[in-house]
Amino acid sequence: MSFSAAPRDFDGDSRWEEERFGVARSRASITMAFGQGVLLTTRGASYAFQNFNVGGPTRIDMGGKSRNFNFLPFTYTGVSLSRSGDNVSTELAVPNTELTRPWALNAIEGGWLGKVFNLEVDCNDASNNRVMYTYVGQVTAGGWDQAAVILKLNSVLDAVEAEVPWQTLNRNNVGRLPVSSNVRL
Repeated sequence: MSFSAAPRDFDGDSRWEEERFGVARSRASITMAFGQGVLLTTRGASYAFQNFNVGGPTRIDMGGKSRNFNFLPFTYTGVSLSRSGDNVSTELAVPNTELTRPWALNAIEGGWLGKVFNLEVDCNDASNNRVMYTYVGQVTAGGWDQAAVILKLNSVLDAVEAEVPWQTLNRNNVGRLPVSSNVRL
């Protein structure tokens, strides 16, 4: 297989890939950056933070409304779904300081509502960002160690589910139940 490009130094893998896939030149790489914004609300107040632009506040579009989010170094982890589609609780971790401990305690005791925006961010302009996914949860628990204060967010649907008993199949709500194992759904 011949290439029209000028000869270059290749490691064996690159040369093999070019021969196998017919790629004569390397493609430009794409740099992607991701970050989060969190909006914590309580009665009469709201706090907006982002974890990707150290240079100052960043404007984030929240579905038609936009707002400035101040920088706060935090991590956000734990978004997943179970097999039944239930959200699993997530966590926000902020540095443990004399300012964050009382603030976190207020969030836990007050049951603050948290809305987390997972964003794709332009590396050259942090105000150029796009919301990819939004998670809404209530602060239900938390704690701290020497390094971090952790706030646990549970889905709003999980809070409803905790108050509603699971349905069970019985003769009162579905009629006669089959006793054979040859039942197909």
